[in-house]
Amino acid sequence: MDEGTPLDRQWEATIVDHLSRAVSELLHGSRSKADAILQEVSVRGPERAKRKGVPLTTQLEVFRRDSFTCRYCSQRTLFLPTVRVLSAAFPEHLPVDPGWKLDHTHPVYWTLIASADHVVPAIRGGDSSEDNLVTSCWRCNDIKRAWSLQELRWTLLEPPEQSSWDGLSGDYPQLCAATTDAEGQPVSEVSYHRGWLRAFSTLDAQSPEQH
Repeated sequence: MDEGTPLDRQWEATIVDHLSRAVSELLHGSRSKADAILQEVSVRGPERAKRKGVPLTTQLEVFRRDSFTCRYCSQRTLFLPTVRVLSAAFPEHLPVDPGWKLDHTHPVYWTLIASADHVVPAIRGGDSSEDNLVTSCWRCNDIKRAWSLQELRWTLLEPPEQSSWDGLSGDYPQLCAATTDAEGQPVSEVSYHRGWLRAFSTLDAQSPEQH
């Protein structure tokens, strides 16, 4: 295999090869050989456990540090609260279910939303410091879950240099103040947005020259 092939692509080729061989062995009546082949790619994830949420200010700092770019796939991501403002104003165009049910939620929520992901999963001892948190698109976050980068054969990418992309977060406070939902209620009065607006105020008060 080409040495320049990314590790995750090498892993995918290995998995396909091993599963194909296992199928062949089963068809030839050799369950033991199929078992031995699959042992070579066997991975068992840890049990999931409840953990404390990452403070909103920390999440925002991580997103800004990474220029709202996924550190696993380099996809530009979107700031969830901004998208939720748009959904509140235009639910017919950007529907979102309270429980994010797939058939009632716009695909953008399941793909491009920014999330603060633990590189070393919390269940495996990873903390919620900025050193262990990176921006991840929702798609990558959903795949990674409690797996390690080594198990997934993923590589942690460096943040983009001199990127001005902010995930549409820069206009968020002003957007909240100027927008009402489909029923006419000011978005800024919704508790979810009040929490994020406080996070913006806290960080911007600490670093007014940056934002």
